[in-house]
Amino acid sequence: MAETQVGANADADGSHRRGVVGLDIIRFAAAFMVMVYHLAYLSWAKSDSTSGLLIDGLRFEAAAPVTAFGWVGVEIFFVLSGLVIAYSADGSSPFSFARSRLVRLYPGAWICASISACALAVAGLYGLNELVVRYVRTMILIPTGPWVDGVYWTLGVEMAFYAVVLVTLCANGFRSAHRLFYALAAISAAYWVAWLVWPQAVEGVPTLISRLGLFEHGVFFAIGGMMWMWVRRGVLTPVHAAMLVVAVLAGLIEIYRVGLERQVYEMASPPFVAMAVWLVSITLMIGSLRYNDLIWTPRRADLSRAIGLATYPLYLLHSVVGALLMQALAPWPVAALMAGMIGVTLLSFAICLAPEKSLQKAFRRLVDLLGARIQGLSPAMFRRTDRFLVPPAG
Repeated sequence: MAETQVGANADADGSHRRGVVGLDIIRFAAAFMVMVYHLAYLSWAKSDSTSGLLIDGLRFEAAAPVTAFGWVGVEIFFVLSGLVIAYSADGSSPFSFARSRLVRLYPGAWICASISACALAVAGLYGLNELVVRYVRTMILIPTGPWVDGVYWTLGVEMAFYAVVLVTLCANGFRSAHRLFYALAAISAAYWVAWLVWPQAVEGVPTLISRLGLFEHGVFFAIGGMMWMWVRRGVLTPVHAAMLVVAVLAGLIEIYRVGLERQVYEMASPPFVAMAVWLVSITLMIGSLRYNDLIWTPRRADLSRAIGLATYPLYLLHSVVGALLMQALAPWPVAALMAGMIGVTLLSFAICLAPEKSLQKAFRRLVDLLGARIQGLSPAMFRRTDRFLVPPAG
């Protein structure tokens, strides 16, 4: 998941941006929703899920009304990613953008995949050969499974979006970013309209193509990017407003479809619950951007930054590590659930505050060293690109 700490490029009014406190909180809340969904709901509602394979005999049926919709945290992540990437890519060089994404994704994934692999080895869930294959694929971040945990599928989608942004930076910088986000919104919205009209045709598209081609989730990244254009750069032309509405409607269709697919699970929530939660999250993102100056203080910014950084390991670890902690306390269901969630949350903070930072620093030096070797071959990759050019109204 992309981090939500924005950089220090200038806004439309020339001022420098501070970290947006609310975005880190929303991001952590989304990760917590996904964790609750996997540990308190999917672990008993879908026995062949990762958490279901590791947890035996624990059911939390009474909590289903407030746990069964937590999967929508992923759609919230994708909107946040579109928003944050728009911040970080604007005016960046292609190399610095690629470096920032590599340093953000890989060290944390290496640490979390190693911990998950060790936990799975202790649990004996997979044979040695299969576990090694899953571990290697996860360490490389191959966008198709199997991985040590199914949650890694979202990183492939994120990387596909990063690749599109990188191509945009190489082509014309970020000055025509509106075209990128409008195209993502239009293509993804067309995909979901086609699902409404002819669902059999869309459902026949291989998952690899629909996901990595951003047909399914491109609309969420587009919403985040268009929110940045509107709230932070003042773009609200009739075309922009129309595209944003289309994108939000398409996002609701995707959530509705996923909600329908999950109706086969026991005590599943109606799709409209997840749709409402997602709309509330978007409203909170807009409010966080518009009123950040009213709530920002250095202390709050530092705290929200730490919370935001912990989100990535929390998301990657909860399904395996949290499930094993729960199984250890299986005779006491409520204590098991609390121990699983609190334990993996504390572990996530410990990872982001120490080993992840050190590994990121070393990996950044390696990437910079490789960059110095190739800079002469492609100087344009290292030049800062044009910033977003606000399109004329109309």
